[in-house]
Amino acid sequence: MGIKHSDVKVSGEKGFAAEWNKNHDIDGDVDMLQNSWENQVIENLAAFPAGPVEGQIVWRSDLDILYIWDGTAWDELGVKESKTSYWFCHGINFTSEEPDVDDVTITKDFFQMNADNVDVFAPVFLPHGSVITSVIVYGNFVNHNWTLRRTNSAGTTTDMATAAVGTADSTITTATVNNSTYSYAVEVDQMTGGQIITGCKITYTTYYD
Repeated sequence: MGIKHSDVKVSGEKGFAAEWNKNHDIDGDVDMLQNSWENQVIENLAAFPAGPVEGQIVWRSDLDILYIWDGTAWDELGVKESKTSYWFCHGINFTSEEPDVDDVTITKDFFQMNADNVDVFAPVFLPHGSVITSVIVYGNFVNHNWTLRRTNSAGTTTDMATAAVGTADSTITTATVNNSTYSYAVEVDQMTGGQIITGCKITYTTYYD
């Protein structure tokens, strides 16, 4: 069993050169004894083989994709799966930059500004390594912008996305979340009396093997 010559001779039987030069056959498991196959190439095929066994690997040369048979179907190897998720915060997550009891009203339904020209913000918490794809802030006004910002440990802030309240922005700068270095927040600039924020939604993608 294992590796053997295509032409098997019995003891004392002579063979021709053409017979001895034939390929070897594998008809069983081969124990490599912790040695490696060097310069090995995965089988290249333009279609899936018939009758695969679990763990069989092929390279689809027509698709440039590596597949493994999982016992039920051919599954792509080396490709990360993705999932679209959402982070939504209530308007009451926002707070004013210089809070005063007369400046804001916070209810179970919304955050309302009672003074003029006050910046407000809400912290954002997303999974490390996720990729932000869209941001929007909801409110009863459209004449002020929201901005998604990230801040490093030295206090240096970078704008990632911005648009008018009620409008989404999908052109995100440095969209991959890095919680080891940065914190994240959404800010609405220069709100005035009577303006209300009802929430903020961030769409993001997570990747997994």
